[in-house]
Amino acid sequence: MLLQKVLAASSVALLSAVASAQIVATGPFTGQQSDSFETQTPGIFTTCIVGRVFNNTADLCDFSGAAQGMHITSGWGFFCSISPNSGSFLCASAGGPAEYVFDVPATKFGGMFGTNSGTADATVEFFDISNNLISSTLASVPATCTWGWQGWQVNGGPAIKRVKITGINGFNGGGFIDMDDMQVDYGPVCPVAVTYCTAKINSLGCTPSIGSTGTASASAGSGFVLKGINVRNVKPGLLLYTNNGRATTPFQGGLLCIAGPIRRSVALNSGGTPLPASDCSGVYSIDMNSFAVGALGGIPAAYLTTVGTLVDTQFWGRDPGFPAPNNSTLSDGLEYTVCP
Repeated sequence: MLLQKVLAASSVALLSAVASAQIVATGPFTGQQSDSFETQTPGIFTTCIVGRVFNNTADLCDFSGAAQGMHITSGWGFFCSISPNSGSFLCASAGGPAEYVFDVPATKFGGMFGTNSGTADATVEFFDISNNLISSTLASVPATCTWGWQGWQVNGGPAIKRVKITGINGFNGGGFIDMDDMQVDYGPVCPVAVTYCTAKINSLGCTPSIGSTGTASASAGSGFVLKGINVRNVKPGLLLYTNNGRATTPFQGGLLCIAGPIRRSVALNSGGTPLPASDCSGVYSIDMNSFAVGALGGIPAAYLTTVGTLVDTQFWGRDPGFPAPNNSTLSDGLEYTVCP
């Protein structure tokens, strides 16, 4: 058991180095295709599930060559006994890693995971259509024969052709992964956020810059962070946003990069080096997924949680180095699409 814990810790360190922002975690969702393994033939061990999965749009296999591979069962005992999360059956990998291979590359994948091996967690590897590794991550899988949700979505990178799930347990090359109520989405990858327009050089000679991490999601509730860097320290500000497109309108000594009507985020503060220092260490930051669902307060526009909406944004803040009415800082613009 000590050796297993050491191996698990080593795996976490390795995966932290390999993990990519091209694949990000997502909460529970109902996919275009779902599978609770109620229609496949139970009670047999086979390399690939007979009858395929996800309404005949994917294979679920154990390609390790072990004598025992994938099987559909009403329950399975080992270190503990696990029952289906719902319905009458679950799917289990007995011989080695479980691999999903999609007919059409997927943009979102997840489901309920468990294990009866006595050792928690699994590594999850995502591959593109050319079989290149997109990302690796550690999935939190309970070791108590209970179930936990794990899900992921594409974040502006290539779609997922294959997913390989390997238990961190030392048994049969990483088998004993149990799955139920699985979900998948196929379709276009969410577009990458893009920057445009020209920022206003501030009174200290610094050029503010806007950027983002994560994916704008109507359902995630967090995970899409916009930041404005190179702004003056400890100054109030906010994010301006609109669903009415881009603009290049002269405004307060710079350019307003978004078209009206304009909405505002909650109040922000740039932080950075404490006063009385004056420098460009400030950063405005806001998670727009959290703001969109009301978790940060304010009155977010309903279109922030409407899939397909094109949103244009720009950071505004105070810059006392300029005389009024131009005593403000203006970043460049950033445009993103609200994804599922």
